[in-house]
Amino acid sequence: MRKIKVLISIFFVTIVLFSCSHPKPNSSEIVGNWIGLNNGILIFNNDGTFQAKSLPSDFFYVWNKLDNNSFNGSGNWEIIKSKSIEPYWLIDITFQKTSVNKSNFGMPLMIARSGLGGSSSEITSLFIWKGDPDEDNRYEFYKE
Repeated sequence: MRKIKVLISIFFVTIVLFSCSHPKPNSSEIVGNWIGLNNGILIFNNDGTFQAKSLPSDFFYVWNKLDNNSFNGSGNWEIIKSKSIEPYWLIDITFQKTSVNKSNFGMPLMIARSGLGGSSSEITSLFIWKGDPDEDNRYEFYKE
């Protein structure tokens, strides 16, 4: 009877560990149009480039003093593994050109997954924190 309890415990621990894993996203899961809550758009292309349209100027906290309410831009993107919050994957976007003359800067977009984020989970949104993550204030994009 004790062996059965041990086996059941091992089984449940294994299930929890594997269901909490965060598999590397395929680029096909990212490529396409992503719409923000206020109609900002990120378009990710197969060749690793992207376009941004009508992103809110407070999307980047360093731009809070802009006169414009939104900006456009373009650059490159890639899927990277987070170094600070393992085992998460991020979309690293690097702007090379923007409509507000701020260029050559980058930022990571977090990837939200359904359920516990296991291998069968789907990407539900891409987001960036606005301010303190403990306040759960984020700007999200949903795939069109």
